[in-house]
Amino acid sequence: MMLMGLREVSCQPYHRREIQYLQVIALPQGFDYSYKYVQRSYFEEVTKCLPPFTEALFTRDSYLTDTTYTNIAVYKAGCYYTPEQPLLAGTQRTTLLEKGILKPSNIHQNEIQAFETILLFNALIPFENAIRIPTDAVVA
Repeated sequence: MMLMGLREVSCQPYHRREIQYLQVIALPQGFDYSYKYVQRSYFEEVTKCLPPFTEALFTRDSYLTDTTYTNIAVYKAGCYYTPEQPLLAGTQRTTLLEKGILKPSNIHQNEIQAFETILLFNALIPFENAIRIPTDAVVA
């Protein structure tokens, strides 16, 4: 049975990746990731080129967006900030913004070192269990 053009359904177990470093990578001009299922091949190609335990931290016009599979927040002086314009406005990010836990901000890649930690989170990695990467583990 085919539903609305759906040709294939696949399920994979979720395995939380071990990430120790973030590599800043500029997105191609015009890159659009409004929908989670579109353009995954670009992320897969980028990931293949990264060293072990390293995740891509994407920028658009030098401003932080997201990683290949998480939204991000940065932490400084008791406050959490998240990019004003992420690649994908995830459900957990939206909830955290609505609750006032996260504050939207334009975060330039040159400002990363002004923060203490970068947090990686998504629907399967709750904010309270976010992957925490110290900003000195970010490679520009």
